[in-house]
Amino acid sequence: MNSNPEGREPLSFDLNGERLKLVKETRWSRRFASLDGRRIVLKSRLEDGSASITLTQLDADWSSWTREERGDFCNSIRGLRGPIRIDVLRFLIKNADADLLRNVAMELVDLPSVEIVPAFSRWIQDSAPGRATNYVQALGWTKAREGTAVIAHRLTHLKAAPSNVDESARTLINLEELQCIRQLIELGRSPSEYQSEAIRFATHSAPTVQHAYRYYLAEYFE
Repeated sequence: MNSNPEGREPLSFDLNGERLKLVKETRWSRRFASLDGRRIVLKSRLEDGSASITLTQLDADWSSWTREERGDFCNSIRGLRGPIRIDVLRFLIKNADADLLRNVAMELVDLPSVEIVPAFSRWIQDSAPGRATNYVQALGWTKAREGTAVIAHRLTHLKAAPSNVDESARTLINLEELQCIRQLIELGRSPSEYQSEAIRFATHSAPTVQHAYRYYLAEYFE
C-alpha cells in the first residue's frame, strides 16, 4: 500500500490487480475508486483507528450532524470494535431510520433478537418496494419465529407492487423477492410453494436477476 509524502493516509492500493486511489476522505471513512470509477471501496476509519468516538459524544453530536454525515457514520460502523460497539448499535436503532442503516443491516444482527427483530420488522414495512432486501436477509438470519410472517407478508406486498415502474426499480423489486423466498425457505417453508416464482426468475430477461436466482435459489430447484 502506498502512502502520501508525509506518511499519513494511504493514497492507493491494489485490489485483484486493479489500482484504486483515494478520492474522498471524511471524518469516518475513506473512499477509493478505480481509474474508470466503476469500482468503489469504502474503508472505515473506525477500523484503522484514525477515527474514534464515545457514546457520550455520539449522543451529544448526532442531532447536529447533517444526513450525509449520519449516513457516513452508519456506513462506517463495520469497523467499530470493542465494548462500545453494542452500545452504538443500540443508539442507532433508536435514532437512525431505515434508509440510514440499510447498508449495515447485517451488523445489527449482533444485538439480541428481542431488540433487533422489532426494528427489522418496522424497517421492512417502512421501506419502498425493492429497498428492504438487506433487512429481509438480516431478519431471516436471526431465525426469529415471527420473522416468517413478516417476510411472507413482505413478499405478498412486493408481488402487488405497481407494474408501471422503470426497469431499474423493477429489478430491485425482483431482487428483494428472491431474498424473501430464500429466507422463507431457510426458515422452514417448502421450496415447492415457490416453484412458479423460481421458473420466472430462472428465465428472467435481466442478467442481474438471473445471476441472483442462481446464487440464492437454484440449489433448491435444480
